[in-house]
Amino acid sequence: MIPIKPHQVKIIHALKTALGWDDTAYRSYLSAFGVSSSLQFSAPLAQEMIREMERMAEKKGTWKRGSFARAPEQKKYDELGKRPGMATPRQLRYIEGLWASISRQPDAETRAAALGRFLSRIVGISEITWLEPGHVQKIVNAIKHMERS
Repeated sequence: MIPIKPHQVKIIHALKTALGWDDTAYRSYLSAFGVSSSLQFSAPLAQEMIREMERMAEKKGTWKRGSFARAPEQKKYDELGKRPGMATPRQLRYIEGLWASISRQPDAETRAAALGRFLSRIVGISEITWLEPGHVQKIVNAIKHMERS
């Protein structure tokens, strides 16, 4: 059995609110699925219940399918999306991770400032979010060279 995923629990509780259910109504609905808590669901059964609850909330006009933000699963820089001519969020995370592995800075803020100075020295841009795809390999190579030294 695949256990319920944390984001599914959050969606279920958001839908409970969208439907205007009190705890009694919610528990009654859960019992129709043979459970007394959302944590007792398997992931597939939870998804089935979510679809049902979404249909009811859409009919009520309090929910739009796909409207639930899954921010906890969103990774750093994902909000930037795919920007033409710019490094991808995945590339930015990779650079930050490499930098963190060699940095001697004790906290994230000073580490980020040091990375900005490093980027400026290597590619002339001090803000990681403004990196272009052509800069990525140059920066990665420089950090890996530092790592070997």
